[in-house]
Amino acid sequence: METAKASRQSATASRSLQQVMRQHPLFFFFLMSYAGSWIISIPYVLSFWGILPGDYTIANAMFILKPFVGRTLAAIVMTGIIEGKAGLLRLRDRLKQRRAGWQWYLFILVGIPALLLLGIIIQPGTLASFQGLTSVILVSYPVYFLVVFFAVAMPEEISWRGFALPRMQPCYGPLWGTRLLCTSIW
Repeated sequence: METAKASRQSATASRSLQQVMRQHPLFFFFLMSYAGSWIISIPYVLSFWGILPGDYTIANAMFILKPFVGRTLAAIVMTGIIEGKAGLLRLRDRLKQRRAGWQWYLFILVGIPALLLLGIIIQPGTLASFQGLTSVILVSYPVYFLVVFFAVAMPEEISWRGFALPRMQPCYGPLWGTRLLCTSIW
């Protein structure tokens, strides 16, 4: 009898929490996002300071997972609470959209490295110490590109642009919604 009563109370509390989360989606998104990111960052920081023993392997892995556990998971959970399964499917479908032309993909793959190389060339004294394009750089670039894409760009698309920005822009407009979001990220 008591377990049934406790179960009903738990279900009622869960429904009321979900109702509050639906009323204040941005607050709970940012709360979960930053709390998850900080919780994941704690082992990394403690091992860096020498408080946690061992090497940095586990701490580095946790630090790489930080965007997924903090931002992305918060966006997925909040989308599921607010919009249900249909909202989660729309969030997934937005990731599949490719609205840019091929020239933009070419710019990302070739233009950005060319701009970095130009930055090296125009800085005083760096051209003399530049060793040239080695095979290590040419091989590691695609690896770094994929790591940055999946560890930085993908979580940001899901969280900031997929969840937060569409909810901020109706309240603050496109310019101020974007500016507030950029301010909250940094």
